[in-house]
Amino acid sequence: DIKIKRDEGEVDILVLKEIKICRSIEDRNPVQISKFFNSSVDSLFCYTKIQNKGEKKEIRHVWYFKNEIKTQIKYNIRRSNVYRSWTLKNINPNEIGEWKVEIQDSNGKILGSTKFYIQDT
Repeated sequence: DIKIKRDEGEVDILVLKEIKICRSIEDRNPVQISKFFNSSVDSLFCYTKIQNKGEKKEIRHVWYFKNEIKTQIKYNIRRSNVYRSWTLKNINPNEIGEWKVEIQDSNGKILGSTKFYIQDT
């Protein structure tokens, strides 16, 4: 095996191409995408497309409610031009307000984020 040492200034190996919050996933695609959801939702998905130019990498979806971490879901993505993945978060009816999901690498570097809002029904 030949290992190639990379320079520190190399282009990012992981690139977040897309991030969506949605109600469901069908055929590996997000369905009912929005930034605003009623408090009657019981769960939501964070759907991402990530380009990984290197070896298998760990990714984290960090879900925040009012700037407080609610959950962190870790998983691995393999080398791919477009690696589609998603995480699911249960939402309590009283968690009304601003939410955010950050996509991070294993070192905590933020690749991207999105905000969405739960509204009282």
